[in-house]
Amino acid sequence: MQRSMTFVCASALMLAFAAPSFAQSSQNRVVEYGDVDAYSQRGAETILNRVEHASEQICGDRPGPMPIPERQGVAACTYETMDIAVADINNPAVTARYYGYDPQVIVEDPGDAYLSPKGNY
Repeated sequence: MQRSMTFVCASALMLAFAAPSFAQSSQNRVVEYGDVDAYSQRGAETILNRVEHASEQICGDRPGPMPIPERQGVAACTYETMDIAVADINNPAVTARYYGYDPQVIVEDPGDAYLSPKGNY
């Protein structure tokens, strides 16, 4: 099954933050991710890179100099769009990678928990 996600940036964000030339009712992009293992770190990173690229396109990011208020608006729109997209994807590995969580295993010293009543293992 081919998986994809369509992202929509609300017109309010576009009007509030982006330049007037980008102020449209809404924009969306389809991000395909059926070709990657979303549960692996590499796959999650690939999906996030694709989502970020689509979000930047939606929000009007472009290379080169940009007035500070416009740059701030594009950044805010990009973060908001990515937050929504990650929530919509609803994959634990993608969500963890997006928020910077790394799997951890905590090993504790069992202390005397495994001692027999006689004190021998």
